[in-house]
Amino acid sequence: MKKTFVVAAPLLLSALLASAVASQRTPEESAAVRAAAGYRVVANQVYHVADGHEAKLDLYLPRGRQTPAPTLIQIHGGGWDGSGGPRRPTP
Repeated sequence: MKKTFVVAAPLLLSALLASAVASQRTPEESAAVRAAAGYRVVANQVYHVADGHEAKLDLYLPRGRQTPAPTLIQIHGGGWDGSGGPRRPTP
């Protein structure tokens, strides 16, 4: 009986701790985990080259899908002025 308890107690404690940690995820973290499991990421794909600069994008492709799917293209609205920092609006 003692041997069983010595083996089972750490396993039970590990399971309880794992469920406690998982339950502390925010809804955003849970959504990110589900999204990561459902998509294959193909990063840094060059789609245009101008003046020696490669414009790149990341593709998030649905796993296991063989037919066309709705597509979302997100274009970041920020900009850079070439000085190494973000462009600041003129007053």
